[in-house]
Amino acid sequence: MRRESIVIEGEVNGMRFEKYINVYVEGWEDVEHAILRFYGSSADSFSKLMMEQGWRNGVWTYAMEERISVVQ
Repeated sequence: MRRESIVIEGEVNGMRFEKYINVYVEGWEDVEHAILRFYGSSADSFSKLMMEQGWRNGVWTYAMEERISVVQ
């Protein structure tokens, strides 16, 4: 199992969003299927996941930097 940092970008209700997630890829699967599993989706592609989630013009890519959330 390996961890991949992913960024998903798209639109919801005309507003752009950017979401950073960490997915854990099983040895037998590709990153796209790990994203589907992260969302608990039964979709067989990222395009279908976008429809399920109500996203438009969405893409995923590997995050180029680590994001750190600070909770106060």
